[in-house]
Amino acid sequence: MTARKVGCRIVAVWQLIAIVWLSSSAIAHANEHYRIDSHETTTSYQTRYLGIFLVHGLFDRITGVLRYDPAKPPAERDAFIHVVIDATTLRPTTFNSETKRAMLRGPEFFNVEKYSTIEFVSSVFRFDDGKLIAIDGALTLTGVTKPVTLMVNLFG
Repeated sequence: MTARKVGCRIVAVWQLIAIVWLSSSAIAHANEHYRIDSHETTTSYQTRYLGIFLVHGLFDRITGVLRYDPAKPPAERDAFIHVVIDATTLRPTTFNSETKRAMLRGPEFFNVEKYSTIEFVSSVFRFDDGKLIAIDGALTLTGVTKPVTLMVNLFG
């Protein structure tokens, strides 16, 4: 596996987490703790094949929790998010042939037989003038955990 492929996959999952985070229909309220409603959440990915062709697809199952209280000042919110994507539910929407599905599920890309989940766990929510602007955390993809910062473009 080359570093370039790993980078492409991290970008794809980074986009996935942002989509989940920003999906207002994805969260059901429960006493300042929220859970991702996997029946109402669509999680997509995008990567490149041979460095040229864009490959799009979906993951059909995602779970997770969010702790966030917007009524408190940012320093007191104790915000946290943990998202788990079931990588075995990978479903390409482009290059949708059995050969391409096998390739995407295989060791060159998501390696779902060995690494069945993709996870993001937050460490710090960053605010600017009370507005959420970024979430720092750790992303685990194909057994490799790396620090990432998710930039928040829209929240509310």
